[in-house]
Amino acid sequence: MPPQIKLRPIETCPNGHHFNTNAHGDTCPVCGAKVDTHSRKTQEELEKELTLKKDDWVCGWLVCTRGVNWGRSYEIKAEKNPIGSAHDMAIRVLGDPDIDKRNHGIIVYEPEDSVTTLLPGDSKGLVYKNGKVIFIPEKLQSLDRIDIGSSQFIYIALCSEQFDWKKEIAAAEAKEANA
Repeated sequence: MPPQIKLRPIETCPNGHHFNTNAHGDTCPVCGAKVDTHSRKTQEELEKELTLKKDDWVCGWLVCTRGVNWGRSYEIKAEKNPIGSAHDMAIRVLGDPDIDKRNHGIIVYEPEDSVTTLLPGDSKGLVYKNGKVIFIPEKLQSLDRIDIGSSQFIYIALCSEQFDWKKEIAAAEAKEANA
């Protein structure tokens, strides 16, 4: 389990500035706007809202380097991440009419072995890794290029042999136990 931290009450003023109400009260230090601090959430409500489940931890990213979503990043989470334009796709790419709605491709992060794999989807569209069409699962490495529809993406790994969440949790727990 990651170490527990005390969350500070962060408010957002009407102009979009974030600030700590313990330090600045109900007045935004940037623009002077007042906020209603009486409707603050409790510590328990904040923790529940802000705590991510293990399945929601980021394991890597796809970054669009060509196409209508140029510069946009998409989070890759543990297990299967289907790619498409439909609302229920883990990696939802909008605006490219050549990307199928469902399962154009799938990226799988397997947490036990810290391996990320690109799979062809079950739609009619093709998926390319480094310029070659894939028909079988292909292991991904950081900076591999993935072409889907009219868009190109670069895969960026977070979890790998050098880093994974299990090791980080174990290190944090060991440090906490020794404290």
